[in-house]
Amino acid sequence: MVRVVNEEDRKNVLEFLLVEPSINIFIIGDIENEGFNKDYQTLWGYYDSDNVIKGVLLKYYNYFIVYYNDQLLDTLEEELMIIAEFKELLKSFPELNILSGKSSIIEKFSDVFYKSTIRREYFLELSSSELLKEKDANVQIAKLEDAKAIYDLRNTIIEFRKIGQVPLERIQKEISENKTKIYFYKNREGEIISLAQITAENKDSAMVIGVCTKEGDRGKGYASKCVSNLARDLLLKNKKVCLFYDNELAGKIYHRLGFENIGNWSMLINKYYSKTN
Repeated sequence: MVRVVNEEDRKNVLEFLLVEPSINIFIIGDIENEGFNKDYQTLWGYYDSDNVIKGVLLKYYNYFIVYYNDQLLDTLEEELMIIAEFKELLKSFPELNILSGKSSIIEKFSDVFYKSTIRREYFLELSSSELLKEKDANVQIAKLEDAKAIYDLRNTIIEFRKIGQVPLERIQKEISENKTKIYFYKNREGEIISLAQITAENKDSAMVIGVCTKEGDRGKGYASKCVSNLARDLLLKNKKVCLFYDNELAGKIYHRLGFENIGNWSMLINKYYSKTN
C-alpha cells in the first residue's frame, strides 16, 4: 500500500534510499534539508504486507520524483503493483507536469500524461579534484541582491524555458534561507554571464544544476570555472558531486573536469506543460 511518510519513518526510508545514494540525491537532500510534510513537499512510500518500504514518490512544489529498486523486489507482480499505485496517486495531482527518475523507471510511467515527451540525460559523479580548473577569484557566490540577475540570465536559456523557469521568488527564498548556493561569473560590465548551482546538498553529496552561459559568451570556459569552484568547495567537505546532462558539448566539458558516468536519468514532461512553474 502507499502512505505518506513521516518523521518516524526517517531512519528506514533513508536506509532504503542510501542503497543508491547518488541516484537518490534529490530525495535524500530534500529529506535532510526540508524534513517531512511541508506545504510544498510530501513524500509517500510503498510498503509491502510486512511493512517493508519498497518504493518512494516525492513531491517538491510541482516537481515529482519516483524511485524503487527492482533488484530488491521479490516478483514482477510486486513491481507492477508499485507502478500502478504510484500512477493512481500521480493522477490525483492536476499540477503534475514533470516526473523524474532513473530512466528504467520513468519509461514505465509514460502514460501518466495524455501526451508527453521524455528528456533523457546522463548521470555523472565526481569524487576527485584532480582535473578541475584552478580556483578562480572572479567566481562569486550569489547573495540575495543577485537573484534578479540570475533569473534574467536563466530566462534567456532556451533549454530552461522548455522545462519551465524557476520563479524569482523561489530563487530569492532559497538564497535567503541558505538552501542553495549559486556560483556565478561576471563580465567587466558587471553582468552575470555564467553560473552553476548547488542543490539537494546532504551529508555525503550534492547536485549541480542550472549550469548555463549567456549566448555570445559560450566556449570561453566560464561555466567550467563556476563548476570547478563549486565542486572544489564540496570536495573539501568530503562530498561527492553529481550532475546530469543531455547536451553532447556539455558532456565533453564535464568529462574533462573528471566527472564519470554512473547511470541514466529521465524527465517525463507533459506536452501541454504551461512552463509557468
